[in-house]
Amino acid sequence: MLKGLPQLQMRVDMMYPRWHYVKAHQLSYKESLAIINDPLELIHSNVFGHLKKPLVGVLWYMATFINDYSRHVRVYFMKETSETLAFKEFKETVAAKIGKKIKCLQTYNGGEYISQEFTKHQGEFIKLVVANVVRELKKSYLEVGTVLVGIEDRAEELLKKSEVGIDDHVRVVGIWGMGGIGKTTLAKFVYNQIVDNFESCSFLKDIQEMSRHHTGLQNLQSQLVSDIIRREQQAYANVEEGINVLRERLCHKKVLILLDDVDHINQIKALAADVGWFGRGSRIIITTREKGVLDQFKVQDLYEVALLEEGHALELFCMHAFRDKSPRPDLAEEALQIVNITGRIPLALEVMGSFLSVYGGRKDMWHATIEKLKIKLDMVDVRDKLKISYELLESEQKEIFLDIACLFIGMDARLVIPMWKDATFSQEVGIEILQLKSLIKIREDNTIWMHDQLRDLGRSTVEQEDKEPGHRSRLWRGEDAFDVLVQQQGTSKVEAISLEGYHFMEEEDCNDPKFQLDFSYISSISITT
Repeated sequence: MLKGLPQLQMRVDMMYPRWHYVKAHQLSYKESLAIINDPLELIHSNVFGHLKKPLVGVLWYMATFINDYSRHVRVYFMKETSETLAFKEFKETVAAKIGKKIKCLQTYNGGEYISQEFTKHQGEFIKLVVANVVRELKKSYLEVGTVLVGIEDRAEELLKKSEVGIDDHVRVVGIWGMGGIGKTTLAKFVYNQIVDNFESCSFLKDIQEMSRHHTGLQNLQSQLVSDIIRREQQAYANVEEGINVLRERLCHKKVLILLDDVDHINQIKALAADVGWFGRGSRIIITTREKGVLDQFKVQDLYEVALLEEGHALELFCMHAFRDKSPRPDLAEEALQIVNITGRIPLALEVMGSFLSVYGGRKDMWHATIEKLKIKLDMVDVRDKLKISYELLESEQKEIFLDIACLFIGMDARLVIPMWKDATFSQEVGIEILQLKSLIKIREDNTIWMHDQLRDLGRSTVEQEDKEPGHRSRLWRGEDAFDVLVQQQGTSKVEAISLEGYHFMEEEDCNDPKFQLDFSYISSISITT
């Protein structure tokens, strides 16, 4: 039965007499693993009978409806299992009482809910249930983008290394390569190909960045446990506590885990130090720029992501620059030049192609871009190549780019845009331009995404403003921001700060004079915590 229902105290002498003789078999529900936050988000239902003796002479079946959120139960009696009146009455009653509609109906072997009679009257609700199922399934799949060139061959080799289907052991696969070369995209593509073979899955992104926060590793451990056992996240006092939970709760589960952008062995030790933590048949995929980290962890199955072949690199660039696999005849030579100068790095090809697509066939812009790229021809760091796109932005667009890189990655764009309400430029247009040039992306859930190489480009640009944090326009590290505020080291150059990640010690007295923060020297400031 559904866990959490109260035990009812009933007097036998007050029961309907016929119930002394009525006994119906009902299969128990599977344990609900969903986290329910809405009164009608999930309804458990079942129809059972045929009763040994009818109620009121003609009612042979019972339908139950249990609200997972409130645990309230309603019971309806019916002549036939195909009757739709019970569900119709329940749906209308709760909708009128609560003012919301049922989102999902869960039933155990409920053939009565897919009968022709029921679906004829409840077609709209069936569509709702199907949509909910599709939405739940989509949660397991990761977004990889629509322009994927040359990825199938790479994925095939990784799939062989993963040996999915061989369940006598846990396998760890390491993917390494330079920044912007497509490690995460490839890992997510393979993840989506094999995720259906596992009981549970988890994708931990930006581990390097997350780990910089005081409780970053504990938060990642909590997310991993939450993803696998489908429970709300719990706070762990320290990494050791998180390790104990991982070891105890996941050892019997066949799981798929993707650890993205790892840069230190301690991160792996906190999240997957021992393959014995996971059930047989589990697979762990790790992406990193540091091959040494994989060597330290003694990962046997390694895959180095190489540069794209020239043909694939040209196709990828053209898909972003021309929305076609081939270049325009009058720009074919320039397109090939850009492909070779950028070093056939996927991120650089995407950004440069998207940047030039905005200018159409203007050869002056193409030639100016090529000249700037030639200056950086000997630069190995992909950020130096990406900086060209930043330098050619309008000043207002640069401000938005830097704000996002330093403060707003992962935030809802609908909440961020009003923060620029006092600006003299159109923030909506600026956001759109950055998207067109592939410098940011707005995900389906409206959160802002930026590649870590572009994020680092923006942050390094701000750091170069001055060696002293209090003289920079943006402060995104919680410790730096707190020190500047407490020690009053800030100047009018500071425009925005974030205290995210700063760990306030319990023993710190906020009434202490040192915590009296003075913002008078800052002309315009936006604080996120």
